[in-house]
Amino acid sequence: MAHALLLYNPKSGSGAAGQLVPQLLAILRQHYPDIEAEATHAPASAGTQVQNAAERGVRHVFVCGGDGTLLEALQGAVHRDVTLGVLPLGTGNVVARELGLKLNPLRAAHQLLSFTARRIPVGVAEHLAETGKSYFLAAAGAGLHAELMAVPKTGTGRSRAHYFREGARLASRPQAQSFQLRIIMPDGTVRTEDASEVLVMRVRSFWGALKLWHPGLGLASDQLRIIFTRSHHRMRLAFYLGRCLLGFPAHTDEHVISLLVKELECSALTDIPAQLDGDPFGNLPVRFSSEPDALSLLMPSLSRP
Repeated sequence: MAHALLLYNPKSGSGAAGQLVPQLLAILRQHYPDIEAEATHAPASAGTQVQNAAERGVRHVFVCGGDGTLLEALQGAVHRDVTLGVLPLGTGNVVARELGLKLNPLRAAHQLLSFTARRIPVGVAEHLAETGKSYFLAAAGAGLHAELMAVPKTGTGRSRAHYFREGARLASRPQAQSFQLRIIMPDGTVRTEDASEVLVMRVRSFWGALKLWHPGLGLASDQLRIIFTRSHHRMRLAFYLGRCLLGFPAHTDEHVISLLVKELECSALTDIPAQLDGDPFGNLPVRFSSEPDALSLLMPSLSRP
């Protein structure tokens, strides 16, 4: 029985994942000689496949794909005796960047051989009108940016140009709808706010163009950084984004608020979309929190993400 699994999305990297499998297996077999490969069966199947693998005794699952594939796999790994390894082959690769992994999956596979398993918290999202939990690693939120994540893909995937083009189109609308925040602070006090946009961060940064901006606490923290806007003020948001691009720290002013929180509830009278790690998560109301000691993840031995 194999104790390690390479789980890959055959559609990732414009179909390159399947071509890389023999090389990835050759690298990973240096430490995991009995590793086997398995393609994801369908959209959202990765979580069930990870859960099934853990139940049959697999202890390490290496996930090769984009942020969406990793998000799906996470659902099957939380609170189970299995360790995830990240092999990036997507557009954003936010968690891979957070871990300091090379974006070439073959080079990342070599790096993972020196990584160690660490227990970390995960983000939790719950639709208040339903039962059950969903989990996220990097970030979540609601508002215009979440609506952007739900825009239909063109071609074989979402390019950065696609995101910028659609984001500019959505941002040009004259007014955004507001929704309500119920914020539980780390000391247990409750604060309420109205917002037109909210971002819930676990990673330190989104990297890429925002690599200088580090508002988050990192994957090992059980606190959440939230950043929200009180009004849809395009010039104010553009100014704030400019500060982020230049690496200024998260700050609070009249329009944009940054807080460390324990829990956040978002509710609305209209359909406001939410997102988890860049994937659509239906509409509000949604509760965001974190769950300690929930996931085993291969991480750099000497880093503190």
